[in-house]
Order: sequence, then structure tokens, then C-alpha cells
Amino acid sequence: MLGNVEDIKDYHKKVMLPKLEKAWTNSNLMRDLFECEKSKLSIKYGRYCINTERSSSIIAENLQFFSLLQTTRGLQLRVDAQLIKPVQRITRYHMFLSGLAKASADLANDEASADYSAALDAILAVADHTNTMMWVGKMEGCPIRLCSQGHLLKHSKVLSRRICGSFKIRNKWPCHLLLFQQAAVLCRIVDKTEEQKIPNLQYLTHVSLNHIKDLISEK
Repeated sequence: MLGNVEDIKDYHKKVMLPKLEKAWTNSNLMRDLFECEKSKLSIKYGRYCINTERSSSIIAENLQFFSLLQTTRGLQLRVDAQLIKPVQRITRYHMFLSGLAKASADLANDEASADYSAALDAILAVADHTNTMMWVGKMEGCPIRLCSQGHLLKHSKVLSRRICGSFKIRNKWPCHLLLFQQAAVLCRIVDKTEEQKIPNLQYLTHVSLNHIKDLISEK
């Protein structure tokens, strides 16, 4: 249920915090920090975010227990509200770097403003990736644990043909292909409602990349 929250905590304590303490007065070091750590931040927070839907389901199924736990422990927030806090750190980085970039521009320090803006671009890319992983984590009917498939390398809309028996139906319909380190997952795009900004995904099939490697090696 907690996903890789311990890994994220240790990463910030041992990596991000020491580097931030060294870079807080040097815009160039701040830029290098976020540009160099962008990949690790994307992977760690992406893994956490893809697991949030599963965590929410567990909490919903045991809502009485977690509400009682909140009362007996005197907690201000229930566990579901606390589980969103790690993701909010990305938003804080966004606000922090945006403020530094604006302040530097107001002081006519163009070099520092450019450095902080580049660092901001890196954290915005991380935020975009985490939003994508939250969306993917809401996939309907998926039989595999997506958080165990490694980093999401690529994803895109594709056109697919339905197979009926031994025949392929000629009509094509839009799908979404997700390429993880361990598997490729094909999803159907479910029409969104008026309240939704993005459509939902419905699992169709997947193939292990190790299986593909075995087939290639056999040839």
C-alpha cells in the first residue's frame, strides 16, 4: 500500500537534501542538480504514483479501520491524505524554482534566471511524468502489477485491429501502447465523460519483453 515511499524518503535525505544545501546560493549548481536528478526523480515518483490507485482501493475497502486508526492515534489527517504528501514535494520544488527564476529576473540577473528556469523545466518534466503514471495506474482490468514492470519508457496512441477467431476485422480502433522496461501493454481508450479531461484506459493485452527476446534469440 505504501509503495516505494521509504525509498523516496531515503533518496531525499541522502541525495537531494545534501545537494540542495550546497546549491542554495549557486544557481549553476541548482540547475545541475535538477537536470542530473531528473531521471531518478521521474523513476522514483513514477513508481510511487502508478501505485496510488491500488493504495486508494485498499483504503476504501478498509475505510473503517483507517478512520479508527486516525482517531486512536490522534492523527490530523487520515492515511489517504498523508499518502499524497510525497507527490506534493514536486509541486513545492516547482513553486520554489519558479520563485527563484522570477526574483532573479526582477534583479536583472539574467544568468541566474536562466539557470533557475532550466531547473524549473526539469522539475516540470518530472511533474508531467508523474501525472502520466497516475493516469496509467487507473487502468481498468489490468491483471499485472504495473509498478513491477519497470520505468515507463514510451507511450503513444496506436491503431489496432480486433482478432475474431482466425480472422482480423478490418476496422481499426484507437488504442494506447505503453512500453515499460519489462513489458509492452496495449490498452483500449475508453470514451471520456464531460467531467473528465482525459480518457480512461482499459487493459487489452500485454507481452513480456523477455518473451520477445527469447523469440528473437530462437531465430
